[in-house]
Amino acid sequence: MDRPTQFLLGRRGLLDVNRLTELRDILPPRDLRSLIADVISVVQSCTRAIRTTRGRATDETLRQAYDLYGTAANFGLIPLASAAERVVAHAKTGKAAGLTEEARTLVSLGETTVEALLVWIDHAAPEKAA
Repeated sequence: MDRPTQFLLGRRGLLDVNRLTELRDILPPRDLRSLIADVISVVQSCTRAIRTTRGRATDETLRQAYDLYGTAANFGLIPLASAAERVVAHAKTGKAAGLTEEARTLVSLGETTVEALLVWIDHAAPEKAA
């Protein structure tokens, strides 16, 4: 992995590369890929649902942002978890001020995080050629 990619993914980047490396060291490649796929699925599902609410202060926005926060925080996706936490805080107030922009940021960061996870897993546990 080249240095710019390492910086984007690691130190102060989108991913907790140390946590992911620990998982890579203890899980077989197939299980690691499955776990990453599950995380990606949650991120995509939540961001898609938040996008459909158009960032309005609804119960759905709150629930999806909270689910995304839990997954991101547990998996070490700190920037994504922080963005989800901000959306949760805004949505709890029921006020639209600032929520729409925070929701857009969260969706964008979710999409970027998914791309980063895909890059990481392709380097860390490449699939064998058929």
